[in-house]
Amino acid sequence: MPEIDIERNIEKYWDNFRRQLNTEDAEKLDKLLEEIEEHLIDPTQDTPVKTVDFVKWLDPEPVLDILKLSYPYFKHIRDRLGPRMRFFAYFMISRKKNAWQAYHSLSEEEYMKLGFEDKPLYELLREFGGRSWATLTNHEI
Repeated sequence: MPEIDIERNIEKYWDNFRRQLNTEDAEKLDKLLEEIEEHLIDPTQDTPVKTVDFVKWLDPEPVLDILKLSYPYFKHIRDRLGPRMRFFAYFMISRKKNAWQAYHSLSEEEYMKLGFEDKPLYELLREFGGRSWATLTNHEI
């Protein structure tokens, strides 16, 4: 079996990818990669990554079709579900005892990292979490 130079293939892929970007998109990509490197390099016990800094990178898009079943007014709230899904992920990953504890553990700045414009009302997140959990656990993912 021939030996494959994986590093070289990755470099070729990124070279081809970058050639297709315009200047603005290349700058956005560089900024995004810089942020990832600043916050997510070497997450170990000695250099931990805060849960909220991990969760802010989650893409809820694949789960939205499942949630559509729970919301008859889905078209109107679709864009607001991403931040709520990230909060829900934060709640589950951070091992908070309940949604109330998770809600109060985040600052307004951290809510903004999750995609909210400002700190949401607790009741909004509590209702969303209950409905979402029921939908996700009753649906085969």
